[in-house]
Amino acid sequence: MFNISAFYLLVMWLCCIQT
Repeated sequence: MFNISAFYLLVMWLCCIQT
């Protein structure tokens, strides 16, 4: 089962590196 919290953290990290 995929951890939704890990996915959320990944999205936040990707958002950070985009800037």
